[in-house]
Amino acid sequence: MKIDNLYKYEDHQKYYELYTKNNTKLNEIIQNIISKYNFEYVPSKYYRLDSSNIITRNIYEISGIIFMLNSIIEKTFYGFCIKTGIKYACEKMYCSNNPDSKYAQYVYHFNCSNDEFIIAFSWEYFSPVLIYYPKTNCVYNISYRYSNVNISFLKNINYDITYYPKHNYTSYIIGLCGNAGHYFWQEIHGLMLLFEYNLIDNIDEFIIYKFDYLNIASILKNKFNKKIKHIMSENESHNLTVNITKHYIPNSSVEKFKTVYNLTNSMKLSQKNINIMFDIRSNSRVWLNQIPIIINIMNGLKHKYDKYNINFYISGFYKHNQQLSNNSYNVNKEVQTQNRLFYFIQSKVNFKIFNLINANLPDIINFCQYIDLCIANLGSGIGFYYSTIFNKPTIGFTNKKSSLDFDSQRYAFENKLNMYTGIHPSYITDIEDNFKLKNGVLFNSVIKKLDNILGKI
Repeated sequence: MKIDNLYKYEDHQKYYELYTKNNTKLNEIIQNIISKYNFEYVPSKYYRLDSSNIITRNIYEISGIIFMLNSIIEKTFYGFCIKTGIKYACEKMYCSNNPDSKYAQYVYHFNCSNDEFIIAFSWEYFSPVLIYYPKTNCVYNISYRYSNVNISFLKNINYDITYYPKHNYTSYIIGLCGNAGHYFWQEIHGLMLLFEYNLIDNIDEFIIYKFDYLNIASILKNKFNKKIKHIMSENESHNLTVNITKHYIPNSSVEKFKTVYNLTNSMKLSQKNINIMFDIRSNSRVWLNQIPIIINIMNGLKHKYDKYNINFYISGFYKHNQQLSNNSYNVNKEVQTQNRLFYFIQSKVNFKIFNLINANLPDIINFCQYIDLCIANLGSGIGFYYSTIFNKPTIGFTNKKSSLDFDSQRYAFENKLNMYTGIHPSYITDIEDNFKLKNGVLFNSVIKKLDNILGKI
């Protein structure tokens, strides 16, 4: 198999310009998206610089957006032959044999009766990775992020089930991400592009795959009068689909999300009320000395700020419309573990604390409008939604080996989550995958945050 890796950024750019130069509206939208990049946008500099580099990952989103927006605007999924520059309408779509998700990889098939070619998309984050010409066994790496692409997944595509395009009809699929944080970050914010650029009416139906964490099916149907189809089986027949994912999140996308979901930035119940939420984890990267530290913080704050009515909430696992079909952990066990932690803490303080564990995710997000400070064990928990939607005071931490990666994610947001404070890795001790915080560090950070909050009231 011959592989052309397109090592020069100019060669990569030349291919994608086939789309933008042939679609004026697409080009205008892409330029507008780029204009909101609050980072050093020098694509030639960050081209395949480092697959984990946050700027490389931010720019990486453009490739998939070009493909998908072009098809949504044109009402036909087009692909350009990288060898001739000729445009072809997609004839077929295939998905993978992956038992967890058929959308782990998926491919679009063009020019089937001649020099056929396949354009393949793959996680992460459902982006175009290669063009494959079966008759000549040639592969072109069209990924912005990866210097080398794994072509072995082409053998795991299920060519026995074909998804065909419907003329002048666009089917948009959502709910591909099993991870709730990535679902919101990539898929929901990808969807927001349709609202931002008035393309929602170009979608004829929304197909809901496995995951509907935020009740988006109900909102699209009832608020925007869109046709909804739920996939109940991996082998269920449906039309060829499109899907947009985002990685860099501008403020306009966050505001659009809040408009769609009727959310606001701050809804304080009273000048004397302070609402603090601890967001915990129990299945990985567990904060091992959380019980004594949480109890100490609660008692300490009640004493120090005795003129205020301080309410404490504990969140953790949350419910959503469709349970994961491929959980890597036991949901009931996690909920029981977290509830035991909650009731133990309640038994050690002489005031009522409030339990948000296993509440519905949309309900908790709505309630986050009333939270003044979130203290989060980082991951895809409520703390992630709280800080990225509302950008309100947040203190976050995780194990030492993951701390820098989590901190870098702030630069995927235009506001850089500037109300967020991370606990420095030097105060964290890893114990296998889990960790302990140095005593006193979190308490001092909470005091600084609260004094700042109260100074603004």
